[in-house]
Amino acid sequence: MSPSPAVSTLRFLAWLNLIGGIIAAIVIWVTMGSVEVKDFSPLTGRTLTETVRNPLGIWLGIGGLVESIFERSDAADKAT
Repeated sequence: MSPSPAVSTLRFLAWLNLIGGIIAAIVIWVTMGSVEVKDFSPLTGRTLTETVRNPLGIWLGIGGLVESIFERSDAADKAT
């Protein structure tokens, strides 16, 4: 017996949310995971550039990934 169209639609949307969440988490990690910090040195008169990790960007990526996984499992539970 095949599931009803409403259940199939919910399953499809749950999978779409999971895949979209994973892609969004990767995009957040790539774009916000590190930040360039520029500092002007008055002694040398040059601008120094350093790349540092951005904890906010890392945690936003992790949060987006975890949210999409839990949202997927929640939608799957409701569909069955």
